[in-house]
Amino acid sequence: MAFFAKRAAIAAALSVIVGSGVAALADGGSPGGPSMMNDIPYAKVKAMLAHGDMKSTMQMAMKKGAFLMGGVPTKSAGSKAVALTGEIVDTNCYSADGYHGHNHALCAKVCILQGSPLTFLTTSGASYTVVSQADAVPIASEVYDVIGNTGVKIEGYVNNRGGVHALTITSINGKKLASGMM
Repeated sequence: MAFFAKRAAIAAALSVIVGSGVAALADGGSPGGPSMMNDIPYAKVKAMLAHGDMKSTMQMAMKKGAFLMGGVPTKSAGSKAVALTGEIVDTNCYSADGYHGHNHALCAKVCILQGSPLTFLTTSGASYTVVSQADAVPIASEVYDVIGNTGVKIEGYVNNRGGVHALTITSINGKKLASGMM
């Protein structure tokens, strides 16, 4: 029964995608074409992916001629490999009030669950926005487990674009993280 419910959710998501004109990708943005996808409200996109099976949704969308960016690595040609020591914090509490550390770990996790982005603070005072290893792929769960711990050693790479310093974490305290890429 759950199998059919999941398939129905995927089919509903794809009908929204295909019904919005994604199947005609070569039209260069004419009415009803792929540019219409950019007008889909956030709530509808969230509902399309709520079934939790992003991989299946994307595979089915691609079969219908839809091109989604999910799974494209966030590492670019200008990325710089880094090894850093510091702490992962929630950006809201840290930037507003300077809250971080073990005494703030539970609050940080709650804020992150509510949408606050992650920031990595180095022991030297630099800060990086934490991003996933690929577009539309969640950040590895191990990253969330060390929130509030100081002295966390990470490896990864940094992309700098328009003043934003984005950090993709590939290992924590010597443990390599799964990429989650499809």
